[in-house]
Amino acid sequence: MFLCRFKGTNGLPAKTQVEILIESGALDKKLKYQPGHAIHDQYIEHKAAGRIAGEASASYKNKREELHADAETPEGHRQLAPLAMAASKAAKMYVSRASRVL
Repeated sequence: MFLCRFKGTNGLPAKTQVEILIESGALDKKLKYQPGHAIHDQYIEHKAAGRIAGEASASYKNKREELHADAETPEGHRQLAPLAMAASKAAKMYVSRASRVL
């Protein structure tokens, strides 16, 4: 759950912030995001972007391990370049989604 943390609250969200989110309908009393609320939707987008970024990174890593020493050759670079680009774009998307939720 993405709630702001404040000094002096032992790492817990400020009580007023939680109250505001409950009153707005973003959180229920168990502090779970409510489906259909904007913050819930942004959180779901963030989690999906994280999965995509993880998969893209794993694809690059797996191909690099498969190529092993050949990864440093021109042919290895040609094979890895699109995977590196996809992983980079997915990571940027993940970060942009995180900044919307945090």
